[in-house]
Amino acid sequence: MGNVASETSFPSISLPSKSALSFVRTKIWVVPSKAPKSREKRSRRSPLDEPTPPIMGIVIFRHNATTGEKKLIVNDEVIKKSVDILDGGDLIPFYLDGSSLKLEVISFPGLTDYILHCDGQKLPSIMETHEPHNLERPKVIVKEAILLNPLIKGINYEFQEPYNSTKSGRTVQFVIESRLKGKVYTVKRRFADFDELDCLIRSTFKGHHLYSNLPSLPSKCMKALTNHYTQDFIEKRRIDVEFYLKGLVTIPHTLSNPDLMNFLGISLVPQKGM
Repeated sequence: MGNVASETSFPSISLPSKSALSFVRTKIWVVPSKAPKSREKRSRRSPLDEPTPPIMGIVIFRHNATTGEKKLIVNDEVIKKSVDILDGGDLIPFYLDGSSLKLEVISFPGLTDYILHCDGQKLPSIMETHEPHNLERPKVIVKEAILLNPLIKGINYEFQEPYNSTKSGRTVQFVIESRLKGKVYTVKRRFADFDELDCLIRSTFKGHHLYSNLPSLPSKCMKALTNHYTQDFIEKRRIDVEFYLKGLVTIPHTLSNPDLMNFLGISLVPQKGM
């Protein structure tokens, strides 16, 4: 097989990932629906484990300690966004399907915490909720890498207008297929999307003992020194991001994380009318 491109070889220089430069913390809660009185109390379950009672919604709170930006997201919709140089003191009331919720930001010396109350009771975050050992995990593969609007020949490509493309007009999308509970979910993601996902996941695991168990994202390289569009580079990156995703779905609490599941095309947010 011939070379896809002929070029001068330069030493590879790794760039820092987005998570390495981020000061964002994320806390996520799964808000259960009120169980009918006839039902007995049952242990908490993950959103993907046929929850009883069913889910009322997903609440996400992101806080950038550097910029002071705070963002409250309920069922994938931003309902509150503010910038405040003070870490604590916030008290954000809101309603969800008739239930009264209140998000509280508490600042201690050297530590800021976020607490969600639902109808006067404190809810555990997904990192504080027990996850069943027999929880079904998605089988994830990265089927192929597609070079969009290619300037070189010899690899699988499609002639399309790329989104968020580089100045060269070329970008690579990875086709991700996830199988879960008899359903197949297929999405296309760029490496920049993986970088964003890694940043969001790590922002949720900060301060948790499982943080060190998270798989490492494949390193970023300077495009000025490394050709990102050769067949060898694209195939190696496809293998690396697949290894990354397969490792990620094995970590406890990741399957309750909407950032990962949305990335895979699997929504945890309850659908209206269901």
